[in-house]
Amino acid sequence: MPTSGLSKATLARDELWKINREVQSMGLQSNKEEDYTLTYDSGTGEIALPANTLSADPIYFEDNRYVERAGKIYDTEDHTFVISKDLHVEIVFFLPFDELPQVTRNYIMVRAARKFVKKFSGEVKLERFTSQDELEAKVAFQRQELNDADLSILDNIYINRGVLRRA
Repeated sequence: MPTSGLSKATLARDELWKINREVQSMGLQSNKEEDYTLTYDSGTGEIALPANTLSADPIYFEDNRYVERAGKIYDTEDHTFVISKDLHVEIVFFLPFDELPQVTRNYIMVRAARKFVKKFSGEVKLERFTSQDELEAKVAFQRQELNDADLSILDNIYINRGVLRRA
């Protein structure tokens, strides 16, 4: 596969960044906050999202009219960026790689390595080896995510929101 003059190191770094962003976009225990307050700017009435925001979802049913657009919160009913009130959101941040838990960094590195090998090596034996590594890293990553989540049906905001809608 031609590399258009880019070094393999640059391509590997780009693949690592891409997979890092892809994994963090899922909303991990380490980069997600469930009741984060976004404060509006009293001068403009707008709510700007932090620069490292991957997603922001209002957590209260009546706030479902708000979406993220152009790095700010947008009101889809009034068709404006002027909100003039604080919003509580579930927010996912894009964290620097070295701030992620080790098990997450390992999964990202192994996944990126496998994808890189698949794109640029074509070596079937090596790809099988890295696929097994990725599976093992993913299992460890998912185990850690589940352990960190301390899941309970009573604490889940989405379940509670659904129950409140029915009431």
